[in-house]
Amino acid sequence: MQFTVSELEEILESGSRVRNKGWTSREDAILERYYGRVPTRELVGHLEGRTINAVRLRAQRLGVLFNK
Repeated sequence: MQFTVSELEEILESGSRVRNKGWTSREDAILERYYGRVPTRELVGHLEGRTINAVRLRAQRLGVLFNK
């Protein structure tokens, strides 16, 4: 199955998640304070449009360690 560029753009725009949305200082602060202390699934609930993988990757890029 092949799609045209406009069809692909429409598919991406109709998705429920926003792609390539920049991280805000508020979101970074939440990760720095709570990542590793609060279950990641719970954090995702407070970070609209973010996936578990996106949260984990951002925490890694920020150098936030998982606290046991």
